Amino acid sequence: MPRLQRASSCRWWWWGDSTGIVRQRCGERLRASADLIIVRSPALGLLLALVLVACAGPTPLPAPSAPPPVALRLHTTQAGVHRLSAAELAAHGMPAPQDAAAQWHLHWRGQPHPLLIAADALYWYVPAHALPDAIYLLEAQPPPVTAPLPSLVLPVPDPRHTRPLPPLPPDAAHATVAYAPAAVYDSLVPLGVGDAWLGQRMLAPHTEVIPLSLAEPLPAPAQLALGVWGSSSAPTSPAHLLHVRLNGQALGTLTWDGQAYYTATLDIPAGGLHDGVNQLELELPADRLLDVQQLDWLVLDYARPLRPIAEQLTWATLTAPQPSDGWHSPQVQVFALEPTRAILTATATLTPTQGRITLSSTAAPHHVAIGSDGWPPVQITPITAAQRSIGTPAGADYLVIGAEPLLAELTPLLDLHRAHGLQVQTLTTAQVFNQIASGTPDPLAVRALLQHAAATWQPPPRYVLLVGDATYDPAGYTVPPPTFALPGADVYTRYGGRTISDVPLADLNGDRRPDLAIGRIPAATPQQVQVWLAKLLAHADQPAALQSVLLVVDGYEPRFEQDALLFAAPFAATTAAPRFVVARPPADATTVQAALAAQPQLVAYFGHGSLTQWGQAGLLTTATAAALPAPPAHLMLHFTCLTGLFHHPTQATLAEVLLWHPAGGSLAVLAPTSLTLPDDQAWLAGTLARTLTSDPEVRVGDALLSAWRQLPPQQVGTLEVLETFVLLGDPAMRVW
Repeated sequence: MPRLQRASSCRWWWWGDSTGIVRQRCGERLRASADLIIVRSPALGLLLALVLVACAGPTPLPAPSAPPPVALRLHTTQAGVHRLSAAELAAHGMPAPQDAAAQWHLHWRGQPHPLLIAADALYWYVPAHALPDAIYLLEAQPPPVTAPLPSLVLPVPDPRHTRPLPPLPPDAAHATVAYAPAAVYDSLVPLGVGDAWLGQRMLAPHTEVIPLSLAEPLPAPAQLALGVWGSSSAPTSPAHLLHVRLNGQALGTLTWDGQAYYTATLDIPAGGLHDGVNQLELELPADRLLDVQQLDWLVLDYARPLRPIAEQLTWATLTAPQPSDGWHSPQVQVFALEPTRAILTATATLTPTQGRITLSSTAAPHHVAIGSDGWPPVQITPITAAQRSIGTPAGADYLVIGAEPLLAELTPLLDLHRAHGLQVQTLTTAQVFNQIASGTPDPLAVRALLQHAAATWQPPPRYVLLVGDATYDPAGYTVPPPTFALPGADVYTRYGGRTISDVPLADLNGDRRPDLAIGRIPAATPQQVQVWLAKLLAHADQPAALQSVLLVVDGYEPRFEQDALLFAAPFAATTAAPRFVVARPPADATTVQAALAAQPQLVAYFGHGSLTQWGQAGLLTTATAAALPAPPAHLMLHFTCLTGLFHHPTQATLAEVLLWHPAGGSLAVLAPTSLTLPDDQAWLAGTLARTLTSDPEVRVGDALLSAWRQLPPQQVGTLEVLETFVLLGDPAMRVW
């Protein structure tokens, strides 16, 4: 009797009987019959096998499996106790917390960090000074050791995180309410006091009212700490007055002089707080008409009953075991904490009964209870072995550092430099930051790497190219930060305040001068790398001797023309006599643009400037720069202000527009990221003109490094020029 049978999931059906006759027809997909087909004839068996292969189609190749992680990058924006459960570890390919083969290590900025290992999870304490972005690297095995690497200089803690906490009464919980507006960026805020994102400017007379919501404050003393930027400077003393009131009660008056940052801690008497909204008033009185202030942050610490907020509770000491109500989690874990050393000790795991647990304390200075629904979020990123460390490079003349998608576009450039005799090495930002800074994108990790390479590589790097954008808004207050960010060093100048520079990263011995040639391609996308590289490769295919130099002068001040003449003097011994275009009032931008369209190889500008243009009359703007014809200038030198401030979060600078021009613009730009004086810029201009004309095959990085090394860093003005004029381009590029 024939049987209806089916093979696998194929849509073909067939009948088989003792004669081995096989018949086929197409039928509906069904789930039945897993019987095997018995075929007595070998020939028919072979035929059947061929039919099955044809029906099944080609066998798909297995998808390549991702390499297993060797570490986890843990990122949080909240202070306090954090947890990584056994389930989360397993989901990311890591062993169980108490796996016999695991040797857990946790690091922050290259330093070991205490880790509590329990059966169900790993726990660690994030101190407030690690914020705003606390990043840790967790490994189940000892970290790879390639060679001793320089330790990072830890950042100066923000004053809000080093404030003294008020003494808590016994049997009370500690609570905090914080307010940190981030509406305006002020570059003049000194380094080391936050990120310079402040509240709106308050101009006297003015009263700012800030509502603060408190949960069940006890009638006990409390404390208010605040940081304020006095952004004006007046001849009167004190220049700044700020009356602070809470719920109509005066807490104190802050006074200070000059354009300066001020922090204060004010006591709140017992009974000064109430449940719900409390009104804080900041008053700038009318007798200081030139007083301008901006609130940076404030933190109010107070005592409250032993009830959790968001399933978390913190207290110091209890005179006896105390009940704690209001819990909603099925389980509460209790820890003793030594915050100065970030050491955690698990003391209890409690199950609430109708929302109540009983708490006690130990000799530790602080205690924390967290419900299973109250753990702060942690962003987990698996790190593979290839991303974990820099490996063991033997040496390189030319080192490129950037995010992997950007480096992938640079293969033709690397081949070009190899063909010209340079030994080449690339490292990803993940490798550098993971190896040296435990995953934190700290620019000083780049400097530590270069110090290590200079001491141990053969040959040591001569040229360093950084590939990636940066921003002074890494928190994303205005727009999301760059995907492929590569931050630079923070520097401070007298007139521009905070700014960015790559030059200090190349200062390997601390003498305030670079020790190798460094440049940057501030690309935010692989497409920008492609545009710039296509222009550079076309230049490399058609080298030409120096023939044309254009000097553009802002005629609004005679000083600029004098600086241009000083710069032009060394070119008298070359085949290129500089052409001068002096734009005197009323300036005609079309004359400058016509001169730029005449295909000069070297362009130098002397005059006033901003992020987006040369001169007050707009001799060259981002709009007109984008319309310049091909071919690009080999090198542009901007002896002006701000045209190279590439870490602006929303505005493309003039230097960047010149780089990203697909056909024209410039291959490389030396441009400032801050405000400096023409007298100080003249030092660099005159010295650089001599180094550029010293060798017909000079590389731009060698010429610039030689000029940098000749500047007198003991003079404040020339030091600021040295640190804020950055090379946006390849330091190993031959200029002519």
